[in-house]
Amino acid sequence: MIVIAIARYSAVHWGTLKMSRDEQLYCLAADVEIVRRKSSLLLVSKLTGASVRVSDTAEPLLPLLSRGTDMPGLRKLLQELHPQAFDISKKLGLFLESLERVGLLVNEQAAVQFVRGRRKIKLFQVDRMAHLISTLLLKIPQVFRIGIMSALILGALVGIAQLAVLNNFPSGRGLVQDFSILGFLIFIFLVVPFHEAAHAVACRMAGVEVGSAGLVFHGGLLPGPFVETTQAYRVKGRWARFCIPAMGPVVNLLGAGVCAWILLLVVPDHTEYKTIVNYVFMLCLLFVYLDTNPFTPSDGSHMLEALLDDELARHNSLSFKKMNHYDRGIIVRYRIVSLLHAVIGIFLLYLWFA
Repeated sequence: MIVIAIARYSAVHWGTLKMSRDEQLYCLAADVEIVRRKSSLLLVSKLTGASVRVSDTAEPLLPLLSRGTDMPGLRKLLQELHPQAFDISKKLGLFLESLERVGLLVNEQAAVQFVRGRRKIKLFQVDRMAHLISTLLLKIPQVFRIGIMSALILGALVGIAQLAVLNNFPSGRGLVQDFSILGFLIFIFLVVPFHEAAHAVACRMAGVEVGSAGLVFHGGLLPGPFVETTQAYRVKGRWARFCIPAMGPVVNLLGAGVCAWILLLVVPDHTEYKTIVNYVFMLCLLFVYLDTNPFTPSDGSHMLEALLDDELARHNSLSFKKMNHYDRGIIVRYRIVSLLHAVIGIFLLYLWFA
């Protein structure tokens, strides 16, 4: 009897949910823009930068969603276009859920959930500064810009490698044992602002505007700096979109390189100054790795998503749900890169703390 009662309740409850779902009105938010690229079609929020990749099957639904429609109307159109399909309702539900999850539909709780736990404090506008610097840099021929950047990166890598070869590489334990308040402050107030400014300048060099800069509180508690580059989706080239998040870790690498050469050529051993520079060096190097990780919504995941031309690659590749409707090639490539990043991190930690 208990089993029968539960079954009846479940049937009634599911029927109520299905009915409310069918009666619900679906309409794209006013800030949603349709972006067409060579290999993909995206729906993107102009305000948040949140996006959803639209398949060829779902593309005919966009005019209806722009005007506002219900589930039966969407289902009817798909049935007319694909009369042989047998799982229309399931795939349509998955598509609408993906829009709801990132807040691209009006009057949806998903829009609230998307920003929940990520409270931002906007401090100042950086677009004018980024525009000025990018204008000056764009006056330099591209081949020279690439050459200068390559030389700086190579110089940083050589300095870091030289420290390792001479056995002067600071131990990772020093982050705790040899804590330097001055080194920490130099990193926070010098390296971090340059990191965020690099994102802004790269965004402006790609031809799109930059928003505010300030602090974002992840999970409502953990603070971190941010620069709004939500218009980056307008950049058509994958390489240009890749450079916008990549310039932050590049700044961290250059910071580590500068510290490495100071330790090699300037600062004498067994001095207070060496402790300070060591600490800045270790923080820069640590954040090169942390900022390039593909597991969290960070520079690393944005870099990989740009190369794969899919802004939802991280979410779909690391999700525990089956993504039968999603490109398996993107999922496999993203997971391979994520695994390699984790293995490299374990190896580096072993060397650093050995």
